Amino acid sequence: MTFIPFYDKIEIEPVKREGILQDNGFLEMGKVIAVGENVKFVEVGDTLFFTAHGVWETAEVDGVKHHVIPEESEYILGKAKHVEEK
Repeated sequence: MTFIPFYDKIEIEPVKREGILQDNGFLEMGKVIAVGENVKFVEVGDTLFFTAHGVWETAEVDGVKHHVIPEESEYILGKAKHVEEK
């Protein structure tokens, strides 16, 4: 089964980070897997930084729970732009 986000929703696959010191335990990051048709500032392949509380989880995909979050969410802190490899 493939999850397709609607409207302004973004599907994020969490990225496990090791050895990175955080000020609080809620900071997360993940790779954008899919975006809804009205998402304007985030593209598939971007990396988002967000707080873990307040985001929805989809069903597990290959044993990993994905997150779904609206683009305008206050829980999204920023992104790292996806760069195409040549």
